[in-house]
Amino acid sequence: MNMIEVKFAETEDELRDMRALQLLNLRQHISGEEAISEGFVMAEYSLEYLMEMHASTPAIIAKEGVQLAGYIMLASKDVREGHPLLQGLFQAIDLIPYKGHMLKSANYIVVGQVCVGKEFRGKGLFDRMYSFLQENLKDRFTYCACDIAQDNKRSLKAHMRMGFQIIGKLTFGELDWNVVLWDWQTGEH
Repeated sequence: MNMIEVKFAETEDELRDMRALQLLNLRQHISGEEAISEGFVMAEYSLEYLMEMHASTPAIIAKEGVQLAGYIMLASKDVREGHPLLQGLFQAIDLIPYKGHMLKSANYIVVGQVCVGKEFRGKGLFDRMYSFLQENLKDRFTYCACDIAQDNKRSLKAHMRMGFQIIGKLTFGELDWNVVLWDWQTGEH
């Protein structure tokens, strides 16, 4: 068995693999039972938008040999207009007060999506990818934020374990979402 490597995405083929894994795990492509037990992703990003996101801040990926095991897609403020869900998330985050200031003035990165392939779940990849993210981007960004569908309990639990905290709520696409933030200034993990 090959060792699973966590690294930044580097090639267009890796971005294509991320998109393929995304499509397999979209909420509308899995059963309700699987969504509850395994989690799900909501947003579908085009390859062109993934390339735009990558040019700004490369995604974090986990690979076993040539097989993609998981990813964390990242969106910085300069690509916030590229997808309606991310645009709404950035707008919501900007209006949330944190530590006495509106987050609009803060230097934060948004997790556009995180996914671990079925056969790789339960092996600590979620934690390893987020640890890699924090270690490699904590000098560039103060906070890491994302939204999690309120009915995606598995994802919320995993994010809270990493150090995220719920800082707000929003409704988008007829779903209720938790807005969560990981404060990298606290040094917690």
